Amino acid sequence: MPTLADLIEHHLKRMVEEAQEKRVEIIRSELAAIFDCVPSQINYVLATRFTPARGFMVESQRGSGGHVRISRIQLHKSALLQEYLLAEVTPEISQLQAKHICDRMLHEGLISEKEHAIIIAATKRSSIPVPIPLRDRVRSRMMRAIMLEIVQRL
Repeated sequence: MPTLADLIEHHLKRMVEEAQEKRVEIIRSELAAIFDCVPSQINYVLATRFTPARGFMVESQRGSGGHVRISRIQLHKSALLQEYLLAEVTPEISQLQAKHICDRMLHEGLISEKEHAIIIAATKRSSIPVPIPLRDRVRSRMMRAIMLEIVQRL
């Protein structure tokens, strides 16, 4: 059974995908009324499910009803991918962060389903049997090397 956050996420993603410019503007309070929740629930979904790692840019305007603009970020050019690399692949990344990056590369058509599965397997906790701070650094270096290789193929 999907959670309220899942339902809100699905609704917003569908709105963005159906929009001609892959961008929508919403009012937090109106969306909260649709889902019968508080606006902070909308904020939670935006902050956790609409991140650059997942392919979205969220611009928020406080006051005046709390307008929010959600845009899909496209990474079809290698320069944009390199910029994304610098921003998202920090010196230490978690398994979940690596998965989000892989999911994004798959969604953008930069990697195949098979490559996606291989990268996910290689960056799992169990695949890097070292203590946590070192594991997150190793994972980050692996992801950076993988993404740089992908940039060279573009």
